[in-house]
Amino acid sequence: MQNNNIKTLETLADQYLSEYRYKDAKGIYFKLISINPKNYIYLSRIAYIELLLKNYEDSKSFFLKSISICSTYIDGYNCLGYIYKLQGDFIKARFYYNRALCIDNCYTPALTNLAVLIMHEEPKKALELLKKAQSINTESADIYFNLGLAYTILKDYKQAIHFYIKAIHIKPNFILAIFN
Repeated sequence: MQNNNIKTLETLADQYLSEYRYKDAKGIYFKLISINPKNYIYLSRIAYIELLLKNYEDSKSFFLKSISICSTYIDGYNCLGYIYKLQGDFIKARFYYNRALCIDNCYTPALTNLAVLIMHEEPKKALELLKKAQSINTESADIYFNLGLAYTILKDYKQAIHFYIKAIHIKPNFILAIFN
């Protein structure tokens, strides 16, 4: 009986998320946490909602709780890196992206996020990370665009144009790629 109630609540929370009813979804996840306080997925969903609402400190707190319960929760580390980057703490952002990559060195969101973070200071390292991400996900316009940026920084304009064009082929209205 309780498992059916949990499934019903999970479905309803997901529905509310898809309808942008974040406060309603958050309320349901808090109910679910009261049933199962050690469920890192519920905690991470609340963290994600707080991130969408730009409540960064609350979001960090819930992501930190989620990774304290499941130390291999890779998306939690990646999201923490993203939040710290938004807040301008690039050292902690890099730390959390690297933690994600320690769990799975082929995790393309962390590869790409770390590459973008370090692109201006370490463009060759960023290029290496982006090439790895591209070898895993050959259909990402964003990865191709970032490869174009990295080559632009390295003043290899022929390669930069090549990757901007690849990004445009995947995403024809990619304004930044078209502009570059």
